[in-house]
Amino acid sequence: MSPLVVVALASQIREYRRRHSTARVVDVTEEYEDLLKEDPHVKFSGEEAFGRYLDMHELYNEYINSKFEEPMDSFSQTELIPCNLKFTR
Repeated sequence: MSPLVVVALASQIREYRRRHSTARVVDVTEEYEDLLKEDPHVKFSGEEAFGRYLDMHELYNEYINSKFEEPMDSFSQTELIPCNLKFTR
């Protein structure tokens, strides 16, 4: 960054701090410790090893059994696809 950009950013920060002088820093450690004390009531399947893995079988079966329209042989409106999606694998 050029020195002028740094000076401009510093002046913006000073101006923000001057306008919002009553803003305070929130200590989130108390909230985090309260969350750690709670006992989560999450039910995992046996395949998930108590949350270590993600069991996708139910979602996969739902996808496989979904009723879609008939498959397309070709798509002639390629200009509708954004360039960043055309070049992805």
